Amino acid sequence: MAITLPLSNIGGRYFAMFLMTLGTYCAFNCNASHFFTPYMFPSSDSPRYRSGGIALAVFCVGTMCTALSIKFVLKKLNKKMRDLDENDEEYTGVLEGIPRGYVFST
Repeated sequence: MAITLPLSNIGGRYFAMFLMTLGTYCAFNCNASHFFTPYMFPSSDSPRYRSGGIALAVFCVGTMCTALSIKFVLKKLNKKMRDLDENDEEYTGVLEGIPRGYVFST
């Protein structure tokens, strides 16, 4: 959003900066942001820093896709465990070792 707005739209760009900070936290989890930040925001890209903004947007989308994937996988496992519990069958495969009645939080 910040890279598509004109420089004269101060309010929109200010709001976009808040959204961009959310994308940086996916890299902080592995404490590696200090390695790539200088290369993604070179002073030659000033004042828009397109490459850095695009990279942060890609991280945000990747994080979102990963979270949604995990949610659907866990919902599928919950359904499988519920079906096995109703039929009084043993957990096998990836469910082996999980106690009966356990539910993954989705």
